[in-house]
Formats: sequence, structure tokens, C-alpha cells
Amino acid sequence: MIRILSIDGGGMKGIISAIVLERLEELLRFYSRREDAVISDYFDLVGGTSTGSIITALLLAPDRTGKGGYVASDIINLYEQHGKEIFKKRLFFPVSQLVSSKYSSRAFERLLEKYLKGLTLEDLKKDCLITSYDMSRRKGVFFSTLSSNTWEKQNYALKDIVLASTAAPTYFPPRQLYNERYPNNCHIDGGVIANNPAMCLLVESVKCQGFTSFNDVMLLSIGNAGSTEYYEYRSVKHWGIVNWAIPMLNILMDGSEGTVHYQVKCIFDNLNCKDQYLRIEKNTNEEVPAMDAVSDKALVRMIEIGEQLVRENDEKLKAFVKRLVKEG
Repeated sequence: MIRILSIDGGGMKGIISAIVLERLEELLRFYSRREDAVISDYFDLVGGTSTGSIITALLLAPDRTGKGGYVASDIINLYEQHGKEIFKKRLFFPVSQLVSSKYSSRAFERLLEKYLKGLTLEDLKKDCLITSYDMSRRKGVFFSTLSSNTWEKQNYALKDIVLASTAAPTYFPPRQLYNERYPNNCHIDGGVIANNPAMCLLVESVKCQGFTSFNDVMLLSIGNAGSTEYYEYRSVKHWGIVNWAIPMLNILMDGSEGTVHYQVKCIFDNLNCKDQYLRIEKNTNEEVPAMDAVSDKALVRMIEIGEQLVRENDEKLKAFVKRLVKEG
């Protein structure tokens, strides 16, 4: 059985995903009866988009501490303790946003250097896939340890891959990576093509050692929270370029998440493997903080949503983990 973990994008809402993963880790330890069990022990392929790439990198980082590497609680702490420095508005904002991104990536890059200390893609404990989009070639880029294209598999620094995957348009500047074949590359957030990377990972699993068919795949897809707020025609019909900028990015990301879930669910349903796919997310008409919301109130709200998501899905998660441990 090939076991896949997929983690959505969503900026600071990654703390919601991390809370679900903390519960996943607790259940893995309980059902395996191993106090030192970590998530990477029970998945063969892990991947993420944008904030999901941060979580992926940390979950798969090799042991540098003598304590099994990073665990889910470390990731929660990262969002809680460093969110305000990552999303610190530029000087003279909002005027500066007219000619530059809303945030500089310098503080974020320093933070990644601290957490990932020179690690490269090939240093990771398990196979992974991280998404981005190259504007110079107008195509999606998948940083994968399983890639068959050697030029795509250059051993980039992990922090650079994460910066490429998280470069959300208007929020952060794009990232250029050293690449002899495509020296003028211009990477932006993978969320523009795959904010929910579950389908990308499912396709990537065919390259995993031992793959025979999708009947032998288990996939856990971790989302976060989205708002069901809608836009009425009478408002949208008057929008111009400025009005469309932020809503367009959210619409692209939200739309792809639901589409991918539908597609993946259809595949597993038609294979009579419904219990081998689990998607955890929350769509609500209640307040959901923005992806760059870092106020104390916003953090409290996101933690509440994460805990609520765990409560609402705990039985499904338990059943999935029992099988994960059995297959492991």
C-alpha cells in the first residue's frame, strides 16, 4: 500500500492544517503503541502547496535534534510565534503595494534558513512533491524527489523551493531559482494551479516503488478553512482591475480545491476504495481570517477552527489511522 499525505495552501491558515496534523500524530502514537512515532513514519509520499510546502518540508526534515526532527506542535509554534514577522507590511504601505508586493520575503527567508539549515530536496526522509508555477514558461513546476526529468530534479535548497511555492501574487515577490536550462525562470505560488495538490500527488504515486494500481493507494488530504461568502452580480459587474486583484486569487484557489476533491473522490469511489481516501476541510459562513491575518484575534479564531475541524472529523480520522498503522 502506498500512503500519501497532501496539504493545501492557505497562508496563515496553515495553522489549522497543523492542528489536524497534531491530532493525526497523537492517533498514530496511540494505535501504533509507539511514543516516538512521527507522521513521516507512516507515509510514503508527502506533498504540499504554498503554506502546505512549509509543513511538508518540516515534517520530512531529517533528524537534526536527536528528537526525531520536527513534529506537528513545532509547526503550530512556527505560525504562532513568527506569523507577524512573515506578514509584516512594507514601509509606506499601502502606497508601496502599487509598485511592489504587499510583503517582503526577507524575514521569511531568514526564518526558513533557521528551520531548514541548508537542507536540500534530496535530504528529506521520504519522497515529496511541492508545487509552484513558472511564469517564464507558463507552466506548473513540481519539485519532486521522484521526478524523471533530471533538469527538474536539480538539488535545490529546500528553503528556495518553499519560497517559490509560497510566492503568492500581490503578497510576496516571485522567486528565481538557479537553473542552467531555464535561467530566466520566475516562480510564483503553486496555489494558482493546485492549491489542493491531492491529484498531483495521486498521479505522482505511480512513480513510487511498488505501485501497481490506485487500488493500492491511501490518500489523506488536509485542507483548512474557506468562507462560503458569495459575490452578487450587482456588485461584481462594476469591478475594475483593483477590485478583482485579491478576490481573483481567492476564487482561483477555492475553485481548484473543490474540483480536485471531486475528481479524487470519484476515482476512489469508482474503484470501490472509498475508505482509502479522506479529505478534511471546513467551509463555513462564519468568519474565516484572511491568509495574511496575524492579529491575536485572528490566531485565536484559526485555532478554534482547527480544534473544531478535529472534533468534527475525529471518528473518520481514527478509522483512517487504524488502517494506516495496519498497512505500515
